[in-house]
Amino acid sequence: MRVHLWYSEDMKKWRWCITDTPRNWGATRQETGDADTLDEAMDIISATAKRMIGKKEPNAGWIGA
Repeated sequence: MRVHLWYSEDMKKWRWCITDTPRNWGATRQETGDADTLDEAMDIISATAKRMIGKKEPNAGWIGA
């Protein structure tokens, strides 16, 4: 699972993208969004990542960043 988080000066918002390729199937899942504050973005990212992985471990089997 990869999480990308950045601040958009133009939009004045925190933007984020989460991608995950589960080991048991090849399709990559992706969730994106934005938030007004960093705290709000982190809460949304946390909830989204937990929903995406469910009870399984996230796929950390990638090389690079």
